[in-house]
Amino acid sequence: MRMKIMFSTCATGIAFFIFWAISLHNAELYSSLTNESRGVELLTAIFYIIAGIILLKQGYDLAKSGKINAAIFIFLLGLFFIFVGGEEESWGQWILGLSTPENLKSINAQEEINIHNLKIFSGLMSPHFILNMFVVLYCITIPIFEELFKPIQKFLHKISFPSIPLFYTPIFILALVYEKAMWIIGAGETWRHTEITEFFFACGFLAFSLTSMLRLNSQVQHFTQK
Repeated sequence: MRMKIMFSTCATGIAFFIFWAISLHNAELYSSLTNESRGVELLTAIFYIIAGIILLKQGYDLAKSGKINAAIFIFLLGLFFIFVGGEEESWGQWILGLSTPENLKSINAQEEINIHNLKIFSGLMSPHFILNMFVVLYCITIPIFEELFKPIQKFLHKISFPSIPLFYTPIFILALVYEKAMWIIGAGETWRHTEITEFFFACGFLAFSLTSMLRLNSQVQHFTQK
């Protein structure tokens, strides 16, 4: 586990260093990578949707095998990832060339077909803030507490809670640190750093979904071989 954590930390740290270096020495490329519906944002949406589809398939398989609690958790998480991915790309609005209905334009800060840019979400309780809090709780706090406290670990296992593996936690920690550090030093437009942070969130969730899928397949194979 320690080696996995070290590898995850080093690999993610190198990736963020590359993005920081690009922002410092090639602002035009950094802007191109983080533009709306291009580069990083498009990959973010794709990764979230792929992760969601993988988890929905796992939820279905778990339900078929009678593991209802695990299936519910995984299924809800899959739906959440697909929702986030759809929102990230305004449900394909710019790809499909759809125009925003007039009644939605007046209440959406970016005049897009999505929920997270509705004006009612401006301020402290913005969707990005909520996503950050979800990451802090689900991807950082729970994995660490599960590792440190055996009663918590037993309880989570008992209810079949799909915890993020601890070795993925550095991805989410460094993503939050990157965003806040770039905000503090005032390097360019802050929303561009947010796009990078959310991209790494998506990478972490995709990695988690793939790990979960491999783990489930391994359990199925082990069961059928008995």
